[in-house]
Amino acid sequence: MQMKVTMKDVAREAGVSTATVSHVINKTRFVEKETKDKVLRVMKKLDYYPNFAAQSLRSQKSKVIGLIVPDIANFFFTAVIRGIENTLRKYGYNLILADSDENLEIEKEQIRVFNAKSVDGLIVAPASGDHTFLKKLLKRNSPVVFIDRKPQGCCPGDCVLVDNVNGAYKAVSALINKGHSRIGVIAGVPGLTTSEERVEGYERALVDYGIKVDQNLIKIGNSRYDGGYKLMKELLLNSNITALFVLII
Repeated sequence: MQMKVTMKDVAREAGVSTATVSHVINKTRFVEKETKDKVLRVMKKLDYYPNFAAQSLRSQKSKVIGLIVPDIANFFFTAVIRGIENTLRKYGYNLILADSDENLEIEKEQIRVFNAKSVDGLIVAPASGDHTFLKKLLKRNSPVVFIDRKPQGCCPGDCVLVDNVNGAYKAVSALINKGHSRIGVIAGVPGLTTSEERVEGYERALVDYGIKVDQNLIKIGNSRYDGGYKLMKELLLNSNITALFVLII
């Protein structure tokens, strides 16, 4: 039976102290590149993997962040996930991912699961619906950052957002300046701040350019390809649009 490799074994093989091995693993102190590379080579050679569960008990930190997105198949969120994971890796953190499927109840359950796993923090792209439940559900010592969308009814954490109103205004203004006045819109799930703010920017641009807002040109979808296809077909067949503004998420 093969004996379990320990940190002491790695230190002995690499010719360094166990403290140095610990610093390399946890990135808690600067270690010279030559020494760091030697330790990593030995870890690979001995097939050594740190016991993160034991580390979590000692430090009271799991080094894990929970991420909840509404649609993992959406290319936008795929790119977001990759960016978050790449950044976390630089700081020695790992990522646990969950897909809420734009369903508030699934989102609630995933937050409960993540809290049970004692993650060090949460990143959430919230589904549509009332988020007042977060006041009780989120632990006081579990920080949360909302991305892309604002949660309705409650915002106990920080938000990383874009200026949807201004961005939509500029996009629609560019179409108007190219001579378009019948501009269709395919918006996402009702109740999402991204959808509402972009429609607001769309309407504001039309008003500022003296174009009447035609509600028949604003179609509300489900933020998925099948919904977009259906609404695009409706606009092309029934609305005589000359341009289209699509809100993909």
